[in-house]
Amino acid sequence: EKLSSCLSSYLVRRWFTFEWFYSALDYPWFAKREFVEYLNHVGLGNIPRLTRVEWSVIKSSLGKPRRFSEHFLHEERQKLEQYRDSVRKHYSELRAGIRDGLPTDLARPLYVGQRVIAIHPKTREIHDGSVLTVDHDKCRIQFDRPELGVEFIMVL
Repeated sequence: EKLSSCLSSYLVRRWFTFEWFYSALDYPWFAKREFVEYLNHVGLGNIPRLTRVEWSVIKSSLGKPRRFSEHFLHEERQKLEQYRDSVRKHYSELRAGIRDGLPTDLARPLYVGQRVIAIHPKTREIHDGSVLTVDHDKCRIQFDRPELGVEFIMVL
């Protein structure tokens, strides 16, 4: 009962969508942990506890922390878009037969007939559907509920 009343709230559903529903294309990007990679790079990734002196050396080597600002968000968004473009290029080369195989961390590209869960562009709600066509950065989805019809969805 509490769950159903919670999910009836538009803001809760929106938070849930942003927090838990993202493209398989983006998964490797969001799974990457730069700080852990840095610790592995300097040879401290396997040490469970560090002394205060070691932490101060690490912090000083990283430099001044960035502010959480519009400029920072803009730069991060640009990096994400560059990553997405490179993955889309990889997928299109794979479809064209120019490239063989996928890196292990990338999801397989969408194909016609594949069952998907997508956000309907008009209702902004999550629904089941099937892929009808696949383009470079969008695909056409036939939603299971007939009243939702067929829509183009941006492939993030």
